[in-house]
Amino acid sequence: MKLVVTERHLGEGIFPAFPAGAKVTELIPCNKYKNWTAGTIDGYATYLPLDYLDKDTLIREYNPTELVAAENSIVELLEVVYEWALVKNNDGVIGWLPFEKLKSLDFT
Repeated sequence: MKLVVTERHLGEGIFPAFPAGAKVTELIPCNKYKNWTAGTIDGYATYLPLDYLDKDTLIREYNPTELVAAENSIVELLEVVYEWALVKNNDGVIGWLPFEKLKSLDFT
């Protein structure tokens, strides 16, 4: 599914992919997104969906990098995780964008 970015998004830095089994420390519930938590993985402070955790351990690979995207750019939806979308841009770069900055394209 193709989506259009309705507002510029700068993200919060570039992160490595963390493997399943990585430990997450300093877990703190996220105030803005109820199904997300703040935590630290291998020294990187980030946010992650609760469904990716079993207590303090990642149960799947996770890269928290948000996509830097310009307004009106087109992205392809890869995965939906609560209020966020994992997307790929036209250059093949993958990252997260909040749904509040996305809109479905009308192909009819």
